[in-house]
Amino acid sequence: MSTIFPSPITTGIGGPLAALFTGLTGYSKTLPWYLLCPIYCLIASPLILLLPIILPLYLLHVLSRHYRLTHTKKGAFDTVLNKEGTSATKKSANIAANEAAALKATGKTNGAASSGSAVGSDDVLLSDEMKEAVNVAERTQRIEDEVQSDEDAAKRKHEYVATALSSYNTSAFIAAHMKLLSLSLLSYYTIFFAVFVTAGFAISNAMMIYVEKAKNSKQLQIATTEQLDYANAVNNILTISGIVIFLTLIVIFALIVVAAIKDSINNITNKSCEQGTAFTVDGADVSSISPLKTAFSVLIRNLPGFAVLMSILYAVFVVVERYYAHLRVIAVEAMVLGQSYFDPGMPFIALRLYIVYAFCVAFMFVILMSLNAVPLLHRSNKSAIASVR
Repeated sequence: MSTIFPSPITTGIGGPLAALFTGLTGYSKTLPWYLLCPIYCLIASPLILLLPIILPLYLLHVLSRHYRLTHTKKGAFDTVLNKEGTSATKKSANIAANEAAALKATGKTNGAASSGSAVGSDDVLLSDEMKEAVNVAERTQRIEDEVQSDEDAAKRKHEYVATALSSYNTSAFIAAHMKLLSLSLLSYYTIFFAVFVTAGFAISNAMMIYVEKAKNSKQLQIATTEQLDYANAVNNILTISGIVIFLTLIVIFALIVVAAIKDSINNITNKSCEQGTAFTVDGADVSSISPLKTAFSVLIRNLPGFAVLMSILYAVFVVVERYYAHLRVIAVEAMVLGQSYFDPGMPFIALRLYIVYAFCVAFMFVILMSLNAVPLLHRSNKSAIASVR
């Protein structure tokens, strides 16, 4: 029996926005709120930045536990497949009935015309209107069938991956993929160090240029042309550095999820062969799947969505840092005058950690949606797995 790895899907723009909502609030249609609570950001954000493999391993663990409990208690997977088969049969019967009625109506019209009976202009117009109505109904039915077919295919992919993840074991995965996890961390640390060194060198160079220009203009005031150029240069350097770091995180997240799903599919396929269960999903043979290549495929397919998330992240950080600088200036003025003041340091550190956590969770959910591990969050979820509690 061939083992199929479902091809990644595109989540559009709604998927990343729904994933961001999940990251900001912790609310998800798939997992309970306490598993994604934003309060965890105080500990989770530093851990994710220091050890990025923690987040995908954690989410895979809680997802597998959720699917395992759902599958054991309710048997939702087999029920969904049976319901899909029954609904498909009913739809085929309805389509056949509609076509038969349309042919019957057309035959009656043609018979009346060929019998030589007198047909008035109103009857001819009525006959044309009936034909047009039948054609419109047929086109509408075909469109609805195509949409329903796509939805059913997406459901089958999700049920297939969810069934596979129900056999996922975190400790066994870590033991089997120690080399993959180690290389992922090594790559992340290498890129992080390279970005840190490059950004530091670029900022130092920008500072030297600013000092040289300030010497020539003999102005050290705030908001001069030289100072604004320096601030924009630093802002661009930090932005590019952040994009590189987050793209690296996305690839590492996707790489681990792909490897976990691949192993889980192999496990569930062996069980299916023993039980005589068959799955019908579109995709490639799992033996030909390269986790790294598939991870980049997920990134490229959902690049517009990731770009939207990174744009929002950039805008949020710009606003946060602007308010922090403003409050910091007020605090320094109050400190000089000997007045009481509000120190924005610790609250804004917590706010930054919350933002990082929310967007990392959003990136992870986009990856999980693209790999069919969770249903699309921005669509109505009719899957039996998600509806069973």
